[in-house]
Amino acid sequence: MKRTTISVVIAVVLLFGVHGYAAEKVGYINVQRIVSNSDMGKELVARILRKVDPLLEKIAKKRDYTIIIKDPNALAYLSPKADLSDEVVKSLNAARD
Repeated sequence: MKRTTISVVIAVVLLFGVHGYAAEKVGYINVQRIVSNSDMGKELVARILRKVDPLLEKIAKKRDYTIIIKDPNALAYLSPKADLSDEVVKSLNAARD
């Protein structure tokens, strides 16, 4: 998310130039926070997770995982190699209703 914010700021600076940027007011939104804190976002996440849970079980059995953690922020360190998000997104997109 930090990279996205930095990219947006760089794009704005390039768009308006350094002098124009200093004179303009710029705001941003944290999409993750909006999704996590809004009623609509919570209902959407719940719908997605209802579809993700069976996919996680299938991936876990196929790849012989004992545990798949949904919230990587709950731990101090996770190897990027353990991130199954791309595989879940791919499976979720393939299973569209």
